[in-house]
Amino acid sequence: MRFVFTLFAFFLVSYLASSQYLEKTIESFEQHFQIALFIDSMEVINHGITPVEKRSKMGNVTVIVDGDSFIPQRKDTVLYQYIDFLSAELSKYPEKYLQNIGLEAIALGAELFVGKTKRGGIPNHQTNTILYEASYAMLYDEAYMANVIHHELHHFAEQTLEKRERYFKKWEKINPPKFKYGYGGIMQYDPRYQNVDFASYNHPKEGFVSNYAMTGAEEDRAMIVSLIMNERERAELLKWLPSDQLLQKKVKLAIEMLNTLSGTSENYWTEVMTGYQ
Repeated sequence: MRFVFTLFAFFLVSYLASSQYLEKTIESFEQHFQIALFIDSMEVINHGITPVEKRSKMGNVTVIVDGDSFIPQRKDTVLYQYIDFLSAELSKYPEKYLQNIGLEAIALGAELFVGKTKRGGIPNHQTNTILYEASYAMLYDEAYMANVIHHELHHFAEQTLEKRERYFKKWEKINPPKFKYGYGGIMQYDPRYQNVDFASYNHPKEGFVSNYAMTGAEEDRAMIVSLIMNERERAELLKWLPSDQLLQKKVKLAIEMLNTLSGTSENYWTEVMTGYQ
């Protein structure tokens, strides 16, 4: 009986220590970036992201909008690692960048769904929040995890870009004559295109880094920005730039947009992030 009590006490102390460390990790993140970090369904609900909470057999599931869901991550070790990685990636941006684009909160869940489709990230502009998947699967692929972070952050940032329609028109004029985008990133879930490789950086056409970039102008821009920010995959972009004049123009315009968003006077993005001038 004494052994059982001792074992219980050990696990209780370990659990409390882990919880306290996670709380300190979240507090440190919030203080450093001046944004809220949510890991629990009730925090998501209280922030106004969702009006209702539902329970499932597997635990707590928060419904974001009709048919969408946020499933909390219950593993503290996963959250520690993801928050540490997220901090490193967000620290690449100029000071006050997150405030400049109006980001107020980030929510981390084990799984995110839009309808029945699993997503790695969801920008929620109505509440100035981005939801990210913090899972074991994400932690095993740092290149993809970084890509999702920067890709979704740029989708969010474009909503606050001054004179964005002017930038967007300039972007489309760079494309080859008669080129038309698809109907958005949702194309990758369309059974009609199941044989198309949307995941790879394969430079399928002049001016584009991937097939996914051709699904929509917003995806094209986010793909390039994520490559600018992600040194694990940036070599792919730098490899194609010397021989692709359209891609060169897109990178320069993307950097111009980033400078507008960040308020940087020097060309922070070219000199520090890409090494391309």
